[in-house]
Amino acid sequence: MKSPTLFSTLLLALFLSLFAACSDDGSSSPTGTGEAIESSVSQDGKSSATSSPATSKNETSSSSESTVSNSSANSSSATSSSATSASKSRGKTLVAYFSRTGNTKPLAEYAAEYLDATLFEITAKIPYTDEDIAYYTDCRADREQKDESARPEIATAVENMDEYDTVIIAHPIWHGIAPRIISTFLESYDFSGKTLLTFCTSASSPLGQSAKLLQELTPNSTWLESKRFAIGTSREEIEEWLEDVLHP
Repeated sequence: MKSPTLFSTLLLALFLSLFAACSDDGSSSPTGTGEAIESSVSQDGKSSATSSPATSKNETSSSSESTVSNSSANSSSATSSSATSASKSRGKTLVAYFSRTGNTKPLAEYAAEYLDATLFEITAKIPYTDEDIAYYTDCRADREQKDESARPEIATAVENMDEYDTVIIAHPIWHGIAPRIISTFLESYDFSGKTLLTFCTSASSPLGQSAKLLQELTPNSTWLESKRFAIGTSREEIEEWLEDVLHP
């Protein structure tokens, strides 16, 4: 009889010992687990889940990249829109040039290509020979430039001049001014309300009174800055000038 009683006593003691051990281990009880999580959140300010901080950083990085990408796209769109608006504000452009020796022609071509403009060559009905421009020999050019009323005939004509809003005229300098055939060109059309500008080429002669004299022939148009370029001027220099004068 004593053996069963002793066994029961030992079994009860073992049970009580195990119960006491579980009560002291906070991590094993629901209350203990909750305290551990709250402590983690309180100290770090983040979720105790290991993957949460990494996920949060990736989401932030992704959001930043998206913002930068959208900003870049908006900037590109704004630039494209600005360029389009500038092109529209200029309207349709004509580049008309006179180039007896061929020095002015490439510069006019640069301008037309850069502005996506129509290129028109002003050619004399009676072509100028080398003897005609042999200065100070009483040649044809000498006589024409001395005569303010001289108007050499032009062999070609611009079709639908009314369609152009801006006209750029390129020419050489003869005896300090534009060849008289440029005056013929300006008096052949109605430039009222149009924007005009000229550029000239020369080996050394300055622009002088050339632009001023041409402006007097078209008082009802808007004239922009004119400029003289050296023979062989680069495409880049022509483009820079056009940007400055057309889109200041």
